[in-house]
Amino acid sequence: MRKLVVLMSILAMLAQNSIQVVKSYAGEDDVGVCTAEFLKIGQGPRIVAMGGAGVAIANDVNATYWNPAGLVQLELREITAAKTSWFENIDTNYLGFAQPLLPINKMKRAMGISLTMLNVGGIEGWDNTGKNPTTLQVDNLVFTLSYALELRKGISCGFNLKTIKQDLAGNKGTGMAVDIGLLSRYSPKTSFGLNIQNLGPKFKTANAKNDLPFNIKLGVGYKPELFGENTLVAVDVEMPKDNDFNFCAGAEYFLTPRLGVRLGYNNQMGYSMGVGFKSTGEGYFEGVEVEVDYAFVSHDDFDNSHRFSFITKF
Repeated sequence: MRKLVVLMSILAMLAQNSIQVVKSYAGEDDVGVCTAEFLKIGQGPRIVAMGGAGVAIANDVNATYWNPAGLVQLELREITAAKTSWFENIDTNYLGFAQPLLPINKMKRAMGISLTMLNVGGIEGWDNTGKNPTTLQVDNLVFTLSYALELRKGISCGFNLKTIKQDLAGNKGTGMAVDIGLLSRYSPKTSFGLNIQNLGPKFKTANAKNDLPFNIKLGVGYKPELFGENTLVAVDVEMPKDNDFNFCAGAEYFLTPRLGVRLGYNNQMGYSMGVGFKSTGEGYFEGVEVEVDYAFVSHDDFDNSHRFSFITKF
């Protein structure tokens, strides 16, 4: 355990130092210095409803976003589809697949793939003379390949390789990025996580090169004994390169083995809440599990957003 804490601390300090170096050149106000901001959009209503505090508790197919090291907890293949309805006709669609792999020396392994698509239509635009109005389209896409393995019992690491494409009204760009995650399931009740996101070269478009939204996420998850196995609480701290520190906290409580409720707070988004329903099929679909999740997120500066997803396990 001590070695893991030391390793996580070293990685966090190195990453934080890189942020400080960039900020020393960019100035104190770094808001807006990065491109491909859609990479910050969390995937999976369960953790979104918990304020985005997921780096230490992600244990399903959506771990490809929150912390790829969490994929080693999968027991079955999982497929997910999610949709987010945002303000101003912004829609995000997410598809993911993950499955366990054969262990190596009794150490668990897993892999995953995911596709995120963000589309914005109906934007009014004009040429450089202020005339000839037209309708602009924005399309963004991220394809992610994930791999996770246990380093020792209860300790795992994970990696994401991302291919990023962006089309802002004809101004197109492509890029690559890497995520590195660590997870310690210290006990059945406590877990710690670290995810370093969007490491990579500058993102190139036709007219410019800009940094990706590099971010460090540290978190802890805990099941309070007072409420038994039905309750989970989580707290994350984020250190993005282009913004202030972000605090996330959330809780999940299962009223029944199949029905759960969630609450969360994120100081950059606001309050969130959601519900989740689990079902095990019968008859021909015996052994196939289905989860349906919903999240509502309040936004301080924009309209509220709604997120839906389902996960099939088989």
